[in-house]
Amino acid sequence: MATYIRIFPNNSILIYTVYATGVVVMTFWISSIFAIIFTCVPVQAAWDYTVTNARCIHIVDYFYISAGFGIATDMLLCFLPLPTIWNLTMQKAQRVVVCLLFNMGIFACVASILRLTQLHHLTGVDVSCK
Repeated sequence: MATYIRIFPNNSILIYTVYATGVVVMTFWISSIFAIIFTCVPVQAAWDYTVTNARCIHIVDYFYISAGFGIATDMLLCFLPLPTIWNLTMQKAQRVVVCLLFNMGIFACVASILRLTQLHHLTGVDVSCK
C-alpha cells in the first residue's frame, strides 16, 4: 500500500482509499489477535477439553470470515490503481503490460480462494495439526 502512495501522489481518491484500507486492515488484524486469544472463555478451554462450562466460538466460521476479508482487500488493492494506470500517456500496449504487472497480485487472490474452498475440511473442534 505504501508503494501506491509513492507511485500515485497526485491521485487523492486513490491515496484516501489506500489509507482507509490500511486502517481497516490494521483494525481487522488487531481484532483477529483478540479473536484467536479469546476463542474460548475461559481461555484455557481452547486447549483443555476437560474445562466445564466453557463457551467457545466456532473457529472455522472465523476462518471463513478472515479468508473472505483477505480476498476482498487483495482484490481491492489489485484493481485500485488500474484506472490511474490506464489514463497514463503511453502507448496502449505499454499500458496493458503495466496493468498486467500490477495485477500479478491476483495470484494471492487465487491462493486465498483455494484456501477458502478447503476450509470445509476443518470440521472438528481441534483444528491443530494431527
